[in-house]
Amino acid sequence: KRLSKAVKDARYCLLAPASSEEFQVMENGKQYAVNFRDKYCSFQELSISGLPCRHVVACVPRTRGKLEDLCDEYFSVKSYLKTYETVIHPLPEADLDAHNDIEKLQPPPFKRLAGRPISIRRRAACEPTPRRRSSTVRCSICKHFGHNKKGC
Repeated sequence: KRLSKAVKDARYCLLAPASSEEFQVMENGKQYAVNFRDKYCSFQELSISGLPCRHVVACVPRTRGKLEDLCDEYFSVKSYLKTYETVIHPLPEADLDAHNDIEKLQPPPFKRLAGRPISIRRRAACEPTPRRRSSTVRCSICKHFGHNKKGC
């Protein structure tokens, strides 16, 4: 997902090649240096996460390289298979609750807060806020907005 996002964002980068392996990439008025020989980008995302950023992705077609070659070895299928090649031996069934002498944890005692309780329900972040009435006042004498008949 991060690589496909970088490919989409690379469309907005402008390239200025310094050599066949070094580029100056301009984006939103900022300039970044990209070096393919050292796998370096001044944006620092390549060295931090191991995945190429949009500036490096923008330079890949000019070098006729593969995007997968720029990714860190950690993200390869070979390292994934090496991680899970060891066998995880099953454990014998054990009844852990029978040997537990510590009494079961209980929630803390409920304390009533001082003051009048809140009657408005707290809404979730995805719920819309309730609509409020308009506060525009109209005068019944002159029919203009912004004041009532007391201030007319």
